Amino acid sequence: MKSRRPRALLLDYGGVLMRTRSRALRVAWDAQLQLPRGSVERIVHGSEAWQRCQLGQLNEEDYWQSVARELQLSPEALPQFRSDYFAADQLDRKAISLLRSLRAQGIPVALLSNESRSLPARLAQLGIADLFSPLLVSSYLGCLKPEPAAYRAALALMGKPAEVVLFIDDRAENVGAAISLGMQGVQFQEGKSLSRMIWQRFNDADQEPPAGESTVFIGAGCASAAGAKPRARTSAQKRSTFANLISS
Repeated sequence: MKSRRPRALLLDYGGVLMRTRSRALRVAWDAQLQLPRGSVERIVHGSEAWQRCQLGQLNEEDYWQSVARELQLSPEALPQFRSDYFAADQLDRKAISLLRSLRAQGIPVALLSNESRSLPARLAQLGIADLFSPLLVSSYLGCLKPEPAAYRAALALMGKPAEVVLFIDDRAENVGAAISLGMQGVQFQEGKSLSRMIWQRFNDADQEPPAGESTVFIGAGCASAAGAKPRARTSAQKRSTFANLISS
């Protein structure tokens, strides 16, 4: 049975909207520090200090000092290490454009991320902080996905019932927790098109976006929520930028 078309979107940041395109510099630091491959990533994003930082229990500078101590980095080397670690991270601009189009049609778009307290400032620097309402960060919430409290906080602030909210995350356990609370959930996997995934869930999941011009149809449920009935579009109105947004 098909799931109903969602009327709101909640998604993760790291690994979904912001993705690491190459791990070459991280592996180079493994080699430079004479550590097994993957050690740098494990220490930066798999340590107890990182978990405490995500919970707001440790400020970001103290967290990075903890990383430096574990990796035996000098104070002079730490800034370069931090720069190299994130150098290959890239924002999915096509997906961002699609999210803005959804927002323009009255579809709520929210963010739920296990992150440090610097995330809102980083989003502002990228010019996308205004895109998410609400913007929920674990270090301010005091709980992490996949804890149910994180999702319940998001649903309460979005003002939407769980069954009409689509949640997208790169971790299976986070998606599973959302589904267990009644939300629609999709796991994003590297190499897939995020914009295409979103487009198909808010349209007909069995329909491939046309190669030429495309249109986004939200359907009766979303139009009703906005207090209006779906209207037929003219051929001129149907010409949009969505074909570019969804291309792989």
